[in-house]
Amino acid sequence: MEITDSQWAQLISALALGVTFFVVAYITPPRFSVGLLIMLAPFQIIASRFGTLNIGLIYLVGAAHLLRGRIRSWPFLALFGFIFFVYMLSMSQTPRATYFDHAFYLLGIGADVVLFYVVYNHVRQSDDVEPLLRLFLWMNALILLYCVIQLATGYQRFAFLGIHEFEFAEMTEQKQRLVGPFGTAGTNGEVLVLQILLLGYLLMYARTRLSRYIISGMLMGNFAFLVMTGSRGSFLTLVGSGFLFLWFFRRTLGAGRAFRIAVAAVTSFTVVSVIVVTYSEFNVLYARLEETQLREGIPDTRQRAFEYAWERIPEKLVLGHGPQLRLWEEQTRVIPGHVFLYFPHNLYLFLVLTVGLFGLAAYLLLFWAFYAWWKRARRHPRGDPFVDDLPTLGILLLIAFLVDQLKIEFLRSQFSDHQQYMFALWAILLAATATRKQPVHSGVAALREHAAPS
Repeated sequence: MEITDSQWAQLISALALGVTFFVVAYITPPRFSVGLLIMLAPFQIIASRFGTLNIGLIYLVGAAHLLRGRIRSWPFLALFGFIFFVYMLSMSQTPRATYFDHAFYLLGIGADVVLFYVVYNHVRQSDDVEPLLRLFLWMNALILLYCVIQLATGYQRFAFLGIHEFEFAEMTEQKQRLVGPFGTAGTNGEVLVLQILLLGYLLMYARTRLSRYIISGMLMGNFAFLVMTGSRGSFLTLVGSGFLFLWFFRRTLGAGRAFRIAVAAVTSFTVVSVIVVTYSEFNVLYARLEETQLREGIPDTRQRAFEYAWERIPEKLVLGHGPQLRLWEEQTRVIPGHVFLYFPHNLYLFLVLTVGLFGLAAYLLLFWAFYAWWKRARRHPRGDPFVDDLPTLGILLLIAFLVDQLKIEFLRSQFSDHQQYMFALWAILLAATATRKQPVHSGVAALREHAAPS
């Protein structure tokens, strides 16, 4: 296979950056490499059929931290091992010609787990979790900047410094939906909802008037771009999780403050909605909500995708059709025994379709373990209100995520950015809510660890 000059340039740049990143991760304090990985999550610098540059950087940082002895705690290792075991079982059911496709997909999933342990251990060894959560505030600022640039350039393709690999996501004038850095309107809608809830938590504990102003402005920006995505599911998720936010934190806020926040949020979001609908090209959200038709409880735009998934699931109910749902250039490849599948736009159908009931059970066990961890952590207050409310925030964000995944599947191979965002966020909230007496495990002993935080 002949390699073009552009591909050689990418390869050399990636190798040079990788070596530099490994050295920096090895010799500098972990906050630099961990912070950079988190900040880069929405921006997958170079993407190919083999994965993204970010995936390679995660493995390099993970190796550096492991060699330095910074990764010493391995919670949920048995569950992650079970998930990969199910993936291998599912892969064994696919044609041999597709093994490489599935292997590269698993490489991306493996990077998510490596990132989880890198971030988790860094948080466990840090004295203060608040600066780590504020990394998501800085990340949010970059996301908002990305959306502003997209808003300014409109439907024209924009490439940073004219470099093709740094080209912004493409938007179509027909759909009139803002795409954002995460590649699709649906995934960006979900991230914006989670960011709004996280910013709401940071605003609740903001210490200065300036920080309250900044966070409030970012909240409005996130909501404005959420409306521009036109994501009906994410908008409804925000409405529901917004009420849950006030209910979950009612004791911290007090009835009077919670009521004032609700009134202020509804008023502000209404004004923002009017401005977006009146002055923006990306103004189809409320029209889409009004035109939505439900057929047997399923939105009309998802009807065919759901039906197709239900038709194919019984063919391989237990182990599924293989980890990677869509293969690279599969429409032009001749692969005996390969079945062409469509995305069901639903995480739970996606899991049954790809890795079967075993895979669905494995991921549900992981999510339940997260919930059980935070539920138990709520019974172990530390006397710091900001930290003591983090388990409640973790449960709220998990609920919002699982509900929003009814309309999208974050485990698609092209959504490595969304996966890394979620696993980093989960790692921070889990590590910050671990009890101080939690044992540190390694090797085989970690396989025996339960999901409980103590």
